[in-house]
Amino acid sequence: MSDDISAQKITILKFFKATSPRVIWWAIIPAIFVVLKHAGIALATVATSASIIERLGTFWPVLPEHYKQVQTVTSAVDANNLGLFYLALILFGAAAVLRIVLYYLRRRADVRANGKDVAVFAIVVFLTVVVPITDHVRENADPFFFNVDNFGFYYFSEAILASAAFMGIAMSIMLVSEFIKNSGRPFLTT
Repeated sequence: MSDDISAQKITILKFFKATSPRVIWWAIIPAIFVVLKHAGIALATVATSASIIERLGTFWPVLPEHYKQVQTVTSAVDANNLGLFYLALILFGAAAVLRIVLYYLRRRADVRANGKDVAVFAIVVFLTVVVPITDHVRENADPFFFNVDNFGFYYFSEAILASAAFMGIAMSIMLVSEFIKNSGRPFLTT
C-alpha cells in the first residue's frame, strides 16, 4: 500500500477509507463464482464441497443450511463450488485483515481512535456476529436472509457479510492496540 495518508493524526475510520480501495477481494470472488456458475464449471466435487462446508460450519453455523438450500434450488455446479467459495472468502479475508493490520502497525503513530470508530465497530460487530448466526434460509426475499436465486446474487450478499466480519476483526485489533498503546488510559478523542 502506498503511503497516501498524510502525517497528521487520523481516525480509524479515515484509515479504513484510505486503505479500503486496495481490498476489493469481496467483489472479485463472487464475480468469479457467478461466471463459473453460468459457464457450468465445477471446481470441486460434492464430497469436497460438503467437507469444506462441514468444517467451516463450526465457525459460521448456518453454512450447512445454506449448502442444502443451494443443492435443492440450483445446479450441481453451484453446490460443488459453494464450499470453495466460502473457503476463498475466508482465505482472502484473512489476508486482507493481515494486510490492513500490518499497514496500521506501520502507521500506528498517525492513527487515533475516536467515538465514531467505536460506534462503527458496534455496528460491524452486530453484522458479523448476529446476522451470520441468524442468517437462516427463508422463503421470502428478505435482504438479511440467505436467498438462493438463479443468477447467483447470493454470492455477493455472502461476500458482503464476510467483508463486514473481516472489517470487524481488523477494527477489533486496532481498537485493542489503541487501548494498549495508551496503557489503559481513555484513548478516545473527540
